[in-house]
Amino acid sequence: MALARAEGVTAAQLLPHTKGIVELLGQLVSVSAERADADSHPGDVSNVTSVAAGIEHIVHASAARGLDTGVLDAALAVARRAIAEGRGRDDFSRLVDTVRVA
Repeated sequence: MALARAEGVTAAQLLPHTKGIVELLGQLVSVSAERADADSHPGDVSNVTSVAAGIEHIVHASAARGLDTGVLDAALAVARRAIAEGRGRDDFSRLVDTVRVA
C-alpha cells in the first residue's frame, strides 16, 4: 500500500487487487506446505529465480520513492542465497531449507 500511495493510488483503489492476491497466496501456501513436507520443490509453475526478480523490482521501485525496503531486502537476500546454492530453478517452497540454521 505504501508503494501504491507513492504512485498516487489509494488503498481503496488497490483493495480489489489486494484481495485477489491474498486469495492466490492462500492457494500457494497450501501447495508450498505440501512441497515442504514432501521435500519436493519442482519449479513447474514458478521458481526462486523468477520470484527474486519480482522482489528485486519492488525493492528498486520502493527505494526510488524513498520507502523503507528492509523487509524486502531480507526476503531478497534469502532468495539470492538459494540461487547461489544452485536452487534457483526450485519452487519458492525450497526457501524452507534455505533459512534453516545448520
